[in-house]
Amino acid sequence: MGVTLPKNMRFASFNVSAIKGGLQSIDKTGSPLAFLHLKSVGTGYRDRAMLFEELLDRKLIERGEDFYYLTEAGKAVATGNGRARTPIARAQTEIESFLARIEAYNADPEAFLYVDQVWVFGSVMRGEATVGDIDMAISTSRRPVDEGNWEQMRQRVREAVRKHEDRPRRRSSLFFSGEDWLMNRAIFGRRRHPLLSGVQDGTRDLETLGAPCQLLFDRMRGGRVNDPVLPRHPASEGRRDNAPEPQQLPDLTPDPLRPMDAHWIGGYDVLTVVSAYSIFGSWEDAKRLYVERPRKMRLLFDEDLAHWPGWRPHALESGVLDGRDRVLLLKDGDEGSAGTSVVLNRTIVEDETGVRVMARFESPELINTVHPAQELYEDHGKIAAILVAADAQRVLRRQMDSGSTKGVSIVIDCSGIEDDLRCMIASDMAFALEERLVSIEPAEWSGPTAEIRRMNMDWYVCSSSEMSPGP
Repeated sequence: MGVTLPKNMRFASFNVSAIKGGLQSIDKTGSPLAFLHLKSVGTGYRDRAMLFEELLDRKLIERGEDFYYLTEAGKAVATGNGRARTPIARAQTEIESFLARIEAYNADPEAFLYVDQVWVFGSVMRGEATVGDIDMAISTSRRPVDEGNWEQMRQRVREAVRKHEDRPRRRSSLFFSGEDWLMNRAIFGRRRHPLLSGVQDGTRDLETLGAPCQLLFDRMRGGRVNDPVLPRHPASEGRRDNAPEPQQLPDLTPDPLRPMDAHWIGGYDVLTVVSAYSIFGSWEDAKRLYVERPRKMRLLFDEDLAHWPGWRPHALESGVLDGRDRVLLLKDGDEGSAGTSVVLNRTIVEDETGVRVMARFESPELINTVHPAQELYEDHGKIAAILVAADAQRVLRRQMDSGSTKGVSIVIDCSGIEDDLRCMIASDMAFALEERLVSIEPAEWSGPTAEIRRMNMDWYVCSSSEMSPGP
């Protein structure tokens, strides 16, 4: 009795299959790192991180102490039916075919089980105009052919299963499971019709629900019957306290967009080490942005205070480094070597004029150097470009869902840093975005491209104009 999901449901342009696959991964592993490795979702780590954020924004997953878990809404979507709803007349036709196959199975002298009863409940029983699937419960019994001769029966089951090319390929005994498999194959066919995904083996869940139901088939009374709707199954004592409530499609309205959690850059771990692989999933995907692999580059957050053994910039001791609004970008600085750090502050502002992804650099610090060499600063601008590009792409993806046409811009503000760092970090970041060394627009985007705007650095001529893309 799962919920029916809208067939065209999209979260930031991710389809139903990707959404359900992501939720099922979290339900199984609780790990966002495992989520990043889902090959069925998106084309790389950044795509998967965007979907992860969308699931958070729609309150389908939440963070526990050491893992993520599905909310009740998340469970409903994870087990939901992504097909279009079917007219009731089509469902009734499938029920008739299903009952005919049951009659044929019961008449087969070689069968091992009987289908004794078939109960219908849910939307089909209520006669709703359209249904997601057909909720039915079937009860069965074993035929007394072998009179307790289990060895004889086991051999008959094996021989019957071997006749089918699509038989299960497992080594364990198919004694009891073989009986069920043969019955299911006979009444459902080689592939169960999607409308019959709601058919349950046994009536236990129906009894627990205490829901209205109707008997459609009773072998002891000759087969098909036309009984009235009952308030609950005859064996039910009413709805049990622990019975799950009928699932309904939850409110999937997302929270307003916020900057993505920068932890995805390093696999949602603390002491986030930046590497081309951790960002893109492979070095090949990083070559356009990185001429050389990033080295000794880290993103630091509040939780790193207890773990970080190296150089501790003042920004790490004061302010909030939550990984969204503020994150510390740090390079080297260990064991007396030169190092640089800067705080990246991100916000997303939407009004009638458009949507602006704001990136402001603050609290720059140097250690063991006055004039840092290029290798000490160039990765800061590239990592900042990756983060804000992902934020901007999420804005565009949301617009693809809603059909909005608001203009989107990335605004780089370097008023919080001066002189060399203004050029070295902020302008390098702007160049990487302007040249699309890191992509901003989704592959399927057909609207206007995002604008890159520089604030408080036009007066300074920077060396980034001489940069060239990697191979």
